[in-house]
Amino acid sequence: MAKEAAQPEREPVWTGVLRREIDVEFRSFNDDERSFEVIASTETLDSHGDVLRQFWDLSRYEKNGVILWNHNITSYFGGEPEDTLPIGRGEARVEGKKLVAKVYLLKGDADAEPFVDKIWRRVKQKIITAVSVGFRPGQVTRKVNAAGETEFYELGSKERPNELREISLVPMGSNPDAVAKSIAWERKHLAEDSIAASAAESEDTSMAMTTDEQKALSDALAAKTAAETRFSDAQVLVKKYEADLAAEKSISAKLQADLDLVRAELKTAKGDSSKSTLDALQAVKFEPSEREELEKMVEIAGIDRVKALLEKRSDISLTRSVTVDGKPVGDKSKGAPPPVDTSASPDAASDDFLKAVSDDARKS
Repeated sequence: MAKEAAQPEREPVWTGVLRREIDVEFRSFNDDERSFEVIASTETLDSHGDVLRQFWDLSRYEKNGVILWNHNITSYFGGEPEDTLPIGRGEARVEGKKLVAKVYLLKGDADAEPFVDKIWRRVKQKIITAVSVGFRPGQVTRKVNAAGETEFYELGSKERPNELREISLVPMGSNPDAVAKSIAWERKHLAEDSIAASAAESEDTSMAMTTDEQKALSDALAAKTAAETRFSDAQVLVKKYEADLAAEKSISAKLQADLDLVRAELKTAKGDSSKSTLDALQAVKFEPSEREELEKMVEIAGIDRVKALLEKRSDISLTRSVTVDGKPVGDKSKGAPPPVDTSASPDAASDDFLKAVSDDARKS
């Protein structure tokens, strides 16, 4: 079966509708109604760094109070039509400085409504613990600090309340890069709305600023917003590079540890190989008394060079029985040491050979 081509991500269109997520405690569960109550919005600083004033126009929502899953975000990526259907209805009301909603999820068994059934079970087990409101802000007011920098936007006022469009159940957690891009994109339009609102208020009250002054102010605010966007993007990149660097350091440390282990194993293997080679040549090409000196030569010149020089040497005749690791070395066919040869001085031959090994090692 051919793999279905991935749907291209659609460029978002500014409609003026914002979305704000809030962690809540679901309460008043009713299995028969499949309902529960949530606090859908408060005046605390939200996930985008803004303050949502709890002045609400609920007239539109009262006519069509839909509950969605994650704002039907799958529709932006070519999702199935069924995935964008409402999963329930809601009844919203304002209590003090909170927007409270009673949510009624679509009823039906797991076979008829498997998707909604999965959501309901996760809500009851407190796996899904967040909701988000989709709304059009009424008043958009830019709040600045002492340096004239934007601290946050205040959304909504008593005179111009926010218009509630929908309420969504949403999963926990967000991609930091996606959130940063969303905030930067949204801030650009909020700044434009704020400028437009400020210009409209100025025109309504008095024509204190000339057209050129208004344009200069608009350009300055737009430039400031662009700078803030670039700064936000840079912060995202810095965090990404820091994470990449930490990952590279971790990989490098592991590779170094693996290399050290391999080197240690190689050193052990070389030692074992050198010992076996010298064991095989002892009592054949050199006497046991030469062993210690030869081992030093192996450390300097390597076992291959020492072995090559030893093999050029004539076989020796031992004057006494020799054992290596407790086993006798001699004539293998008779199981006894070779006959004694007193015609030559083994010490003189040993000295000449060790000198040759030493000279060869220095040349190398």
